[in-house]
Amino acid sequence: MADAILVVEDDEDVRDVLVETLLSEGHDVTASDFGPLPDRAFDVVVTDVPTWPYESDETRRWIRYLHQRYAGVRIILCTAQRFVHREGDRLGADLILDQPFDLDDLFARVADLLRLPAATRKPVLFATGAQ
Repeated sequence: MADAILVVEDDEDVRDVLVETLLSEGHDVTASDFGPLPDRAFDVVVTDVPTWPYESDETRRWIRYLHQRYAGVRIILCTAQRFVHREGDRLGADLILDQPFDLDDLFARVADLLRLPAATRKPVLFATGAQ
């Protein structure tokens, strides 16, 4: 069975690229634009920083909401926002990926997270720039 990934991104072009490339890697991918989220289980959520005010408390609440809604989910937070780098793993994401990023880096990080049992994983900070 393919790993289920939810992509939450408000930029339609970016969302489409992420969905198509993750599908090409064999994942079961669902997309959302911060609207109502699907009622099903996911292994990984790849999300942008929410479009509401870019403050650590709002982002922390968003990540907490995702963890509550999708028990055991691993969360990759994609961002170029400076506050995220100051707050780091205190935001509650499993991994923080700098934007812009290389799609191969995203694939590798998704694969890394999927290999770790949810109960033993620790938040990670991984920053990269597109090459």
